[in-house]
Amino acid sequence: MVVPKAAKVPNWVSIFKSFTITTWILIISTCVICTMFWHCIRSSNTASWTMFAVLAGTPTQIVPNNGQSFFLVSCMIFNIVILGVIQGSLFTNFTTTTHYADINTLQELDESELPIAMSLWQFLQVDSDLIRRIQNKSILQTDMTLDLVAYQRNLTTCDSKSYLEFQMRTKYIDNDGLPLLHLINECLTTCLVANIVPKGSVLLSVFNNVITKAMEICETHFLLVDFLTILVLQTEKHKLEINYFTEALLKVMSGYEFPVALKIEEYFLSDPNENQTTRNFDESIVDEIGGHNIKPVEYEKLADIKRLSSDSLKGYFIIVWDVDTLHQFLDDNYQIVIPEARATYSLHFVFTSSDSCQGVKYELSDILKRFWTDYNVVNVIAQTPCSCDSQQVYIYRPFVRKSPTTTD
Repeated sequence: MVVPKAAKVPNWVSIFKSFTITTWILIISTCVICTMFWHCIRSSNTASWTMFAVLAGTPTQIVPNNGQSFFLVSCMIFNIVILGVIQGSLFTNFTTTTHYADINTLQELDESELPIAMSLWQFLQVDSDLIRRIQNKSILQTDMTLDLVAYQRNLTTCDSKSYLEFQMRTKYIDNDGLPLLHLINECLTTCLVANIVPKGSVLLSVFNNVITKAMEICETHFLLVDFLTILVLQTEKHKLEINYFTEALLKVMSGYEFPVALKIEEYFLSDPNENQTTRNFDESIVDEIGGHNIKPVEYEKLADIKRLSSDSLKGYFIIVWDVDTLHQFLDDNYQIVIPEARATYSLHFVFTSSDSCQGVKYELSDILKRFWTDYNVVNVIAQTPCSCDSQQVYIYRPFVRKSPTTTD
């Protein structure tokens, strides 16, 4: 469950939060008693102002006798202690942002009377009065629900924890970089994602790992990549087209909202029997290329490469004209693309409108099979952003057929 983040405490309230209410009452009572005592030992028209000046630490002209001196010294020590605590508290409160108490339990959520935009009630077991009251506050969930929770602060909603944490870190933040949303520490229910494998399969632990990392209640698990290496596989026939596409990619990446460090490597491939060369180039060389407009079907999908589902903060993105060139590159330099066999790799296929959607899926299957069988990569998630299934995720499952004589 996600709720609006509690409002910030105004800075002027900080002075009153230096002490508890009881402590403030005792301080005020002490000041009143000191003033009354000073009236008794030195009665004058300015006695009240004199005691206020001593307790507040402001200069005042007074010539006390010995007995009055001991009392005034005690008052000044009291002044130093109290003002020191107040100044320290003010420094802390003005240099740190504090909020009012957040909603942290379902009981507090019910007492807030906020409506709940949610469509997962079929997965819940309504077995308590609290859940029934929460369900009675439910309203229709839309695509703008999180925006309303963050900016209008007039409702709550429910979604997968990984997705909400990702949105809180990247999108729903204020000018100070603080989140606009708050996750409640209690859950309405717990859902488990299962995958059926043959009994005794050695891949059971593998798929448990894949499901845990890739999915949480049917939502993609995001992890931002901090350092992205773009590999450009050049061929003589399609050299210009690849350069134009790379230029378009860099323009999208430079204007996207998530910061990431980019490293670009260009590889020239010709005859597989010849030694290939490699060189690095910076953005200034790429900027000199222009004049054409080669884009994939879903141009905005290029930005998704900065959200790779991975255990590592490093990511690899390959730009290649055809699958045959990619296979040739994997034959010669697979360790560049696959530095760790046990890591999680996310493959994003973007293609031009002339490509066949079904044909790309077959090519995707072949590449996944190579990752599994040739390079022993166990966690591979691939996505084809085409018109028929832009949200479909494929996970290749290379089950090994057992001999008929083998028994479990």
